Amino acid sequence: MNLAASIEIYASGTSEGVRKAWDTRGRGRHTDVQKHIAAHERAFPAILGKFKTAVGGMGVVDGRVKTLDSLTEKLTRKNKTLDQIGDTIGLRLTTSDIPTVYRALDALHKDFTVTKVDDRIAKPADGVYRALHLDAEVGGKKIEIQLRTSNQTKLADYMHPLYKNKELGKTGMLMRSYLKKLSVALYREDSGQKAVLPDCPPPIAKTVGCFTRE
Repeated sequence: MNLAASIEIYASGTSEGVRKAWDTRGRGRHTDVQKHIAAHERAFPAILGKFKTAVGGMGVVDGRVKTLDSLTEKLTRKNKTLDQIGDTIGLRLTTSDIPTVYRALDALHKDFTVTKVDDRIAKPADGVYRALHLDAEVGGKKIEIQLRTSNQTKLADYMHPLYKNKELGKTGMLMRSYLKKLSVALYREDSGQKAVLPDCPPPIAKTVGCFTRE
């Protein structure tokens, strides 16, 4: 999976034309998507509560149900049917360090049916993005769970808009090197080691701006 796809978490927004085109091409009725979302919205409070009970003491918990536009866009873009979608409900735990991320994983195995673990901490996407992504099921609903540190979240937030920034093309190779150095430094820090963030190259500072913890 490429880096842009890895950090796309709560995508939203599409046009009415896209939704109509999806209906026209026969991948399902628009009302079916609405019913699918409504069912997940009803289940969401209990699922989020279960998630908080399992790992809420380990960090900051949040979650969401995909919007109608977001789900319709994904069905269209990936040419999928509703039963192939596993992230209508998304949950996230943000921790202070990496050991806590793995403790949370162990806890979730006890209360959720975890069907897949994608360890992007051990094998970061494109050598940069680090997190645990889980596919799970609870109460008959498929859900996506992300576990990562606050540093990893800040780096992901920094990276996301870069792929839509026209200035990135001017500093592409330099930016990739900078991002990889940031990822390694933050990984070391999150693992309890001493680490110093890399210097921000002037061309990046002048175009897209430097990474900050703010």
